[in-house]
Amino acid sequence: MMKHVIIGTAGHIDHGKTTLIKAMTGRDTDRLKEEKKRGITIDLGFTYFDLPGGKRAGIIDVPGHEKFIKNMLAGVIGMDIVVLVVAADEGIMPQTKEHMDILSFLDIPKGLIVLTKCDTVDREWLDLVKEDVASRVEGTFLEESEILEVDSISGRGIGELVEKLDEMSGNVGERDYAKPARIPIDRVFSLTGYGTIVTGTLMEGSIKKGDTLDVYPSMKKAKIRNIQVHGEDVDTVYAGQRAALNIAGLKKNELERGEVIAETDSMENTMMVDVKLSLTKDEKRRLENWTRLRLYHGSAEILCRLVLLDREVLEPGETCYAQLRLEKTHAFKYGDLFVVRYYSPLETVGGGEVIDTNPQKHKRFSEDTLETLELKSGGNKKDIIEQLIRTAPGHVMDMQAIQKSTGFESGEVKSCIEELLGEDCIYPLNESYIHVQSFEAIEEKALKITNEYHIGNPYKRGVPKEELKNKLIGERSGDIFEKLLAKMSEGGSLIVEGHTVRLKNFEIELTERDSKLARELLEYYDGADLTPDNFTTIKAKLGIGKKEMPVFEYLLQEGSIVKIDEELYYSKASYERILKKVKEILSKQGFISLKEFKEAFNLSRKYAIALLEHYDNAKITKRDGNRRIPF
Repeated sequence: MMKHVIIGTAGHIDHGKTTLIKAMTGRDTDRLKEEKKRGITIDLGFTYFDLPGGKRAGIIDVPGHEKFIKNMLAGVIGMDIVVLVVAADEGIMPQTKEHMDILSFLDIPKGLIVLTKCDTVDREWLDLVKEDVASRVEGTFLEESEILEVDSISGRGIGELVEKLDEMSGNVGERDYAKPARIPIDRVFSLTGYGTIVTGTLMEGSIKKGDTLDVYPSMKKAKIRNIQVHGEDVDTVYAGQRAALNIAGLKKNELERGEVIAETDSMENTMMVDVKLSLTKDEKRRLENWTRLRLYHGSAEILCRLVLLDREVLEPGETCYAQLRLEKTHAFKYGDLFVVRYYSPLETVGGGEVIDTNPQKHKRFSEDTLETLELKSGGNKKDIIEQLIRTAPGHVMDMQAIQKSTGFESGEVKSCIEELLGEDCIYPLNESYIHVQSFEAIEEKALKITNEYHIGNPYKRGVPKEELKNKLIGERSGDIFEKLLAKMSEGGSLIVEGHTVRLKNFEIELTERDSKLARELLEYYDGADLTPDNFTTIKAKLGIGKKEMPVFEYLLQEGSIVKIDEELYYSKASYERILKKVKEILSKQGFISLKEFKEAFNLSRKYAIALLEHYDNAKITKRDGNRRIPF
C-alpha cells in the first residue's frame, strides 16, 4: 500500500488557496458551476499529487467565505497537515482568524503558513506582513511554523513549498487501522451505471469492498460495492485516506452530509453529550447557560442547547464542563473533537472534546458530577472505564457499550477489565459488569425491600423474585438480576427459595390467635376429605375476614392446603391420595373418563369436573374427547 497523507488549506476568501493547489498539483479543485462563475470556493474541493519522497498527498481545499464556514468545518476532519494561506497584499483577515480558531479546537497536528501573491507587493510590505502573521499566531499550534513566500502565478516558491510538505509528511504518525472503521460523509452524489457515491476521509480502521456497515444515526445498512482512492479502484481503504464509496441498496436521497458510515455497534446514537468546552479568547464572545448553538462534529452541523454545569456564564478564554442537548440524534465517540458557533450571528465561539456519549441529564453544580467528568476527561484508560461502569445507567455495562463510549480498542478494554476484576473493583454479570459500589448500593436496597416485605407480609416466605427485580433494576434483563441475586446470596444475607427471596434470619411465627385459626382450618379440611364446602361458606363458618386471610395464604404457601379452583381446596393428604390413585389408573389403562373418575372416588359431577380441570391446568392430564389421557 502506498503511504499517504492528507493536506488541507485554510484561510480567508480570495487569498489564493485554490490557485495555490493548482500550482502544486496541476489540478483545479473548483468543481461547481457556481464556483467557476463567482471565482470563489463554495464547497470542498479534492485532488491529490505525489510528493517527492513517495507519499501520495490527498488535498482538501476548503472555502474561505464566512457564509461557507460549515463546509470548511466538514473538510478539516482527517487533515494531517494544514497550510494556512495568507495573501501578502491583505495579511490576516477575519476568516483567517476564525479558521485558526477552528484548526486549534480540532487539534490539527501540523501546520505551515504560506504567503501568497508575493509578487504583487514590495519587500518592505512583505516583511511587515510576515512580522504581523508571526505575532498573530503566537500561542497557537502554528507558533513554531515556518512562513513561506510563494507566487502561484509565476510559480516562485512552489518547489520549496512542496519540499517542505514532503519533509513534514515524513513525521506524520501512522493511523490506527485496528479500530472500527468510521468515515463521516462530506459529499453524496450519483453516477449513471454506478448508483450512489459518498466521499469522506476515513478517520479510523479500514473498509473492504463487500463490507456491510451501518449509517449513523439513521441505522440504514450500507453495502460497499466498490471503492476508489484518488480515482483508482482499490479493494481496501485505510485510515487517513480520502475515499469514494459506491453504496449498494441506498439511493442518493437516503444519505446526507453529516451522517457517518461505520462498523455495526461501533458508535452510539444520542441526544446529548458531556463535553469539555473551551471558549475563544476574543473578548467580545461569552456563553450563557442554555444558549442555543450550532455544533460541528465530523461533517455534521447540529443545533443544540448549552448546559453549563459549574457556572452561569463562560467567559472568553475559559474552559469548563458542560452538556450539549441536541435537537436531533447524532452519533459520537469518546474523545471526539468539535466546534461550536453562535446560532446567530454565525461566528465560531469555542470547541472542545466529547467525554461521555451517553450521559444522563445532570443536576447543575453537582460536585459528584464534576468530579466524574474530571476523571473521564483526564484519567488513564483503566480509571475511565471504572468510572464509566460506576456511573452507568442501570448500573451495568457490557464490553460493547464500553468500547462505544470510549473508542478504545477491544484489547485495551479487555486488559483494563481484567485488572479491575482482579482488584475487586467490579463484578462480572453474564457479559456485563457492575461496579462494587453500585453492587453494594443495590444489595442494601434489596435488603431494605425484603425487610419491608417481611414486615408487611409476616406469613409469607419472602418477596417474589419478580417483584424484587422490578423494584431493583426495572425492565433490565432477568439474567442480570439472577446474577445479582446469586452474588448477593453468596454473602448469606439473602436466601433464595424457589421464586421467593427472604432475609437470612427471617422465620414465620404465627400469633397464638392465628395458630388456633390455622389448626381449625386444617382440622376442617382433613375431616371434609374430598367433599369440602366451597370457600365462601367455610370463611363464614370460621369467621375468616380480610384480616385473617394471611393465615389461609400461609397454609397454601406451606402446601398444607392445595388449591383446586377459587372456591375448592383440599388438605395435602386428601389431594395426594386422590392424585396417586388417578396416576395409577392412567398408568394401567392409559385414560380415565368422567364417569370412571366419579365412581372411583364417589364424587358428584361438581367435584369431579373441578378436579379434572385442575389436572389439565397442572399438565397432569389433557382432554381427549370425553376422557382424560396423560399429558
